[in-house]
Amino acid sequence: MKITAYFMKFMPLVIFCSISSMILTTGLSTIISVIGLLFTLWTCCIVLNFAYCLVLKFCAGLNPAAAYRKSLPFLITGFTTCSSNACLPDMINSAKSMGVSPKLYSFSLPLGVSINKVAICVSFAAFILSASYMYGINISFGSLVSLGVSSIILTVATPGLPGAVIISMSVLLAQAGIPMEFLAIVMSIDTLRDIIATPSNCKGCMTCTLLTAEKEKLIDFEAYNRS
Repeated sequence: MKITAYFMKFMPLVIFCSISSMILTTGLSTIISVIGLLFTLWTCCIVLNFAYCLVLKFCAGLNPAAAYRKSLPFLITGFTTCSSNACLPDMINSAKSMGVSPKLYSFSLPLGVSINKVAICVSFAAFILSASYMYGINISFGSLVSLGVSSIILTVATPGLPGAVIISMSVLLAQAGIPMEFLAIVMSIDTLRDIIATPSNCKGCMTCTLLTAEKEKLIDFEAYNRS
């Protein structure tokens, strides 16, 4: 994490240069494709949050609106910092306000922040498929399976820091045989992607914690429903 944080200090300059290069050297069609990719990533995160609501409602019997209302502090922190690690203190406070037992959240939330990054895994898939389409590279079914396994491993290994996805993406691009120049496109929209993906990751961790708390009878329903 320290090594990644060191490289991230230079990332604003790198992103500025990559955006400038893309605007100057690519045509309008490429820029439109990049904007479409960004909206695709946002849509995926919205679908994830809708799925979290369904899980809370039908698998745990909990009111999703109450969960989102009490999750607002760490969702805002994730939106502004793009760091799931920075959200952990607010996530713990939200779990307390929802009546979750400290026996559970003191273990599940730090673990979830470290390995449960669903939105990043979805981002990897969208980036790889978009890059293969843009460069006209045909990826076989076997390669897709291999890339899927690699994406899951890299999702766990990616630190919860702003811009860390860029480093992990370089591994997947090399595996898929996609030119490294695509990283310039990833850099140009990664911050806009991260402001939505980070809250989605954190909300996924909280959803898993609430689901486990309900199944293991480690939640105070009165505290959860209290305004």
